[in-house]
Amino acid sequence: NAQASREYQLVENGIKTCMYPGYPELFMQLNKKNEFHFEPSWYRGIEYPKEQERGYDFNEDLYVPGYFEIDIRKGESIVFSAGISEMSTRRLKQLFEAEVEDRTPRDSFYHCLKNSAHQFHNKQGHDHYILAGYPWFKCRARDFIYFFSRVLTLAIDEPEEFEDVMIT
Repeated sequence: NAQASREYQLVENGIKTCMYPGYPELFMQLNKKNEFHFEPSWYRGIEYPKEQERGYDFNEDLYVPGYFEIDIRKGESIVFSAGISEMSTRRLKQLFEAEVEDRTPRDSFYHCLKNSAHQFHNKQGHDHYILAGYPWFKCRARDFIYFFSRVLTLAIDEPEEFEDVMIT
């Protein structure tokens, strides 16, 4: 793909790159100092069988700008972040641990049900939606929204989430 940019810039504990004009920059950072090795390559012919079953494009090539090298001590945790804005890498481990703390454990049927229900919740700013079908339908308020909102909130004992969805 000759149009893809191979350029990158160093940022705090990582790099930023932008594949095409008009695309957002991609920041890849770690919570610890590292060395980035620029070795651009393509992984060709990556297939996604579930997308093929759904009738969607299922084959693509993925660009890899290089790799990070980092020394790790026994028992040390390394956190990797990829996103469209630069992070303060000093907070990455703390943010990761807070996210882990917020996640529902997968230790019972109820918790698995609760985790599955949360995957249909979509919060955009102050608005709270229930997805009609994940991931391909996005937010469609007319698709049995009242019924699904009740199932995906009240059934897992989250009445405040139900009220947020109904207000939106």
